Amino acid sequence: MKKIAKILASFTALAFVVAPAVPASAYEADAVVDGAVTVSTYADFEQAIEDATVSTINLGGDIDVPVDAETGKGQVDITRDVTINGKDYAVKFDGSTEWKSNFLQVYKSTVTVKDLTVEGGNLAFFVNGGTLNLEGTIDMSGNFGGIGIS
Repeated sequence: MKKIAKILASFTALAFVVAPAVPASAYEADAVVDGAVTVSTYADFEQAIEDATVSTINLGGDIDVPVDAETGKGQVDITRDVTINGKDYAVKFDGSTEWKSNFLQVYKSTVTVKDLTVEGGNLAFFVNGGTLNLEGTIDMSGNFGGIGIS
């Protein structure tokens, strides 16, 4: 019986060595399926924005955007074409009335936003050399301003 236990222990240890390394994903809710992912945290939202395999980001809860301690910014830069389906959830900034560049920035890309609330920002959206398409219910009332265009 001890011999069998030793053999099993050896195979178990070998499995850890031979098993391919799988990159850890920050996505907690779902994996990317047909280009879409559901996110419920800022870390997942940020990763989905950066992930070129993601064409649609579905919110699975409100997203609180952290403020950078050094700059005071809570800005989210979107620099590639993507659809954000808010599903009636919110992207929330810190609510400061001091200008800190707290907004969702569409930069040189085409972004479609559906059924989303953006609150607590200096602006809801800042479009900088890009295109912003709004669909469904978009609530920008809880910000200092709505949409800035540059």
